[in-house]
Amino acid sequence: MSHPVRELNGSAEGRAGDPEPWRVCLVNSSGRALGAGMLLGESTVLTCAHVVQAAGEEALSGARVLVRFVGLDGMPETLAAVRPGCWVPPSDDGRGDIALLDLTEAFPHVPGAPLVRLGAVRDRVVHTYGFPAPHRYGVWVNNAELAGPAGAAGEWIQLNSPLPGERVRRGFSGAGVIDKATGAVLGMVVTEYTDERAGLAYLIPVEVIVRHVPDVARWVGEPPRPSAGPLIVVIGDRDSAVREGFLAQVRRERRVSRPPLMSTIQAVFLW
Repeated sequence: MSHPVRELNGSAEGRAGDPEPWRVCLVNSSGRALGAGMLLGESTVLTCAHVVQAAGEEALSGARVLVRFVGLDGMPETLAAVRPGCWVPPSDDGRGDIALLDLTEAFPHVPGAPLVRLGAVRDRVVHTYGFPAPHRYGVWVNNAELAGPAGAAGEWIQLNSPLPGERVRRGFSGAGVIDKATGAVLGMVVTEYTDERAGLAYLIPVEVIVRHVPDVARWVGEPPRPSAGPLIVVIGDRDSAVREGFLAQVRRERRVSRPPLMSTIQAVFLW
């Protein structure tokens, strides 16, 4: 029999090991969630500049904002301030909107978000975790899809949330967008299209983040290699119709399937 998980003071009894312990929430002095962020190094958090701006003028003048970890037992909190030289407020057309924060406490045993440059952008399935009202402790959007470049100068990537269901909206800004196939973080949510019937939002890909804030490059890794596909053993004569038919089918599937499905098929021919 399964037992319900109860939230107590922000922690969850029965919380399993979290695969994304780098997820954080920025909150104001009254405890209201302003948006999301990602731990990169042991004391560095990446978020959107407008999330910091939502904390008020004090946050922009050097005062500290409160950061809460949501993927760690007990949801620890610490203060953070904007790192000098790593503040890129949003321009009139939406470009930029990036900030690095220095935490007052280090978390050396917490893995940072595995940032990678995006590469092909269409049809990737992703998930993300944000803090829209009334979800004080956050909520997932699963099985969203990347649609392609968008925004001024193509700096954003369009993100389509599946409807009906929770969609990426206000409260997700700064959240890491996680590739479902590899677990890599491809970018961070920056804005929504406010029509609730559309399910549209936008993310800043990692390569654009690095262009605006070069300090982030030190935390960008190599794209993970997709796991090997199925191993298929074909038994028959070297020149048999079975062999030729199989290869023809693989070529057709590679043309129409989403990568990396058929591109990783391994075949062994036994004569």
